[in-house]
Amino acid sequence: AAQLKNAFADLSPDATAFSRMLATLRTSYHRLARVFRHFASAGPGWRDAPLGAATVGMREWLALAKTCRLATRSYDRAQLTRAFAGSAPEPVDELAEPAVNWAQFVHVVVLVAFERLNPFWSEWLLGDAPGDVPLVPIDEAVSHLLDEQLFALSDLADRDVLLRLCNNERVMSAVALHRGPLEKVFGKYAARNSPSATEVVMADVLHLLRAISYVPARLSAAGMRLAFADSLPDGGVESLWHGEAAVAGAYGLDLDAFCECLCRCAVSKLAAGHSEVAPATAEAAAQLVVEIFGEVQRANIRGAFDALGGTVSPLRKSGGARPAGETPTLPSLTTVKLLPVAAGPNTSDAADDELLRNERGSADGRQQ
Repeated sequence: AAQLKNAFADLSPDATAFSRMLATLRTSYHRLARVFRHFASAGPGWRDAPLGAATVGMREWLALAKTCRLATRSYDRAQLTRAFAGSAPEPVDELAEPAVNWAQFVHVVVLVAFERLNPFWSEWLLGDAPGDVPLVPIDEAVSHLLDEQLFALSDLADRDVLLRLCNNERVMSAVALHRGPLEKVFGKYAARNSPSATEVVMADVLHLLRAISYVPARLSAAGMRLAFADSLPDGGVESLWHGEAAVAGAYGLDLDAFCECLCRCAVSKLAAGHSEVAPATAEAAAQLVVEIFGEVQRANIRGAFDALGGTVSPLRKSGGARPAGETPTLPSLTTVKLLPVAAGPNTSDAADDELLRNERGSADGRQQ
């Protein structure tokens, strides 16, 4: 609040309007954080990075602007780029693109909201604005951008609707049916993170979904991170303020939250734009949940997670706490025993290359 007040004191001389703007941001905090995470990345290792280490670069910002239709005739792409670059810190590498963290992203959103609806704001500051052009208060500008652009057009599933789907009677029955096998898989991952084996971290969930070949088929890694954050008690908001100082295991899921996370991953495609959960939607959600739980159970039976138990440190075996700064290390997918994937849209590039070589060899033989 203090940073925003210092940055926008000149644009909002009315203290009441500024207070209303802060109240709007507090109310929309979780939803805005979900938009940020949906478009955020954190460099080459972002898949295993802490949630709060995410940043939005220039490319992600322009993708967000295009998706949410932020550009207008009086506020074009060049001005959107200038507003973002002016709010981003100077990159350490000259070749790196500018990027903003969560706090800086909020600053950009407020600035763009005000400038979009006040094309003569610079003249207004100098006292040269046309007298018949009123200045839109900053609270109204921010509310308009959030409600009419970011939240309406970002194509994100509603967090509350997802929770209602996960708590639906049919989905809960599916969770109860598969809870035993899920608990075994949960224990294998959790034993790597704490002596008491009580939580899994984001890298664990990513590894599990990749091990059952679920991410490439239906769910993006960014969507999985969003599902993980939504399953945390506070929706992952606290991690945004810790940034890179937060270790990967600082925010974990217990067994119930782990099941909820998998449910969110399964039904995320069903909750866009629905305010109520229809019976048909609940039935479809239950089928998707049964499908992903079944994949986890089959992967566990064929030994896909057996390699998880071989790298616990001696200190952890003796019941000691994990040393400060130590993050859980997972085996690569090359050490996970997976069943062969049938040829289709998800076939690996190597298999495609081999198939192409065989086809070329057959064609050459026919020509000879």
